Order: sequence, then C-alpha cells, then structure tokens
Amino acid sequence: MSERSIGKSEDLEPEAPEIYGLLRPHDYDLLYFLFEPAVKPLIEAVHLANTRGQPSFNEIVKNIEDKLNALS
Repeated sequence: MSERSIGKSEDLEPEAPEIYGLLRPHDYDLLYFLFEPAVKPLIEAVHLANTRGQPSFNEIVKNIEDKLNALS
C-alpha cells in the first residue's frame, strides 16, 4: 500500500502541480490514492482552468453537472 501511495503522489505532481502543491505540505498527497477515483475529474478541471483558462473549466463542470442530472 505504501508503494501505491508514493506512486500516486509522484504521478500527481506533473499531472496537477497546483493540487500537489496544496496537498504536499501536509503529506496529504500520500492519501491521494484513496480518493483519486472520486476526485480525478475535478482535479483535471482545476488543472485545465490553470493551463487553458476558465472556459475549459466551465465546460468540464457543465459536463459533470449534465451527467449528474442524467442519473437523477
């Protein structure tokens, strides 16, 4: 489990440095592997907002909202 924890932390740094920077000071990056499947779309959205701008973020959030509405 520790190998998986470290591996996911190392993967997170280049994929979403903004999120990694928030998690790392408290060692929360080592817990990321536990909740990655649930938060991956939101982390990708935050990363896109920082690299491509707010419209890309808004598009992803809209897609997530549409999928959630389709489930209800």
